[in-house]
Amino acid sequence: IVAVKVIPNLWISLVSFVAPMLGGMAELILNDYSDRKVDKYIRPWRPLVSGKMKAESALILAFMAITTGFLLTLTLYNLICLLAALLALAIALIYNASTRRRYMAHGLLAINLALCIAYGYAAAASAMSTLALILMLMAFTDSFSTTMITSVPDAVGDAKGGAITASVRLGERKAAELGLI
Repeated sequence: IVAVKVIPNLWISLVSFVAPMLGGMAELILNDYSDRKVDKYIRPWRPLVSGKMKAESALILAFMAITTGFLLTLTLYNLICLLAALLALAIALIYNASTRRRYMAHGLLAINLALCIAYGYAAAASAMSTLALILMLMAFTDSFSTTMITSVPDAVGDAKGGAITASVRLGERKAAELGLI
């Protein structure tokens, strides 16, 4: 709507909402899969840790969400959307592969929210603009600060589970300060 100053056609609107949502869902599922060891200490009620869902089922669900999101993206015939989706997938995989060194990946993960803005903007306008870049920067800084601050309550459990998050590496106070800045 911001990009074209009207409501885009129904298909573009639907795909611009559903495809990034599926990507975000897959990212969260992969995060739960990667954090099973740490979640024993922090979130023992999570489906994988509690045994309500099998690890293989989580991977299948994540793969189905990713595949469906990419198939929807292809219907837009938009290179920017496709590149944003591929980059978001790469970031999610890198982040979830870095279970032991998460403090280095918080900035990467924050890029994915900015990519959602780029995706939706490009889907509607077929191009990027200065406004899109400003919105992406706002989304990145919000996501980065939120990620830093929300790592604080998990610091003790992360350390027990062997994950080196920002709060474990920098200390809870410094991670919170960095998030607030």
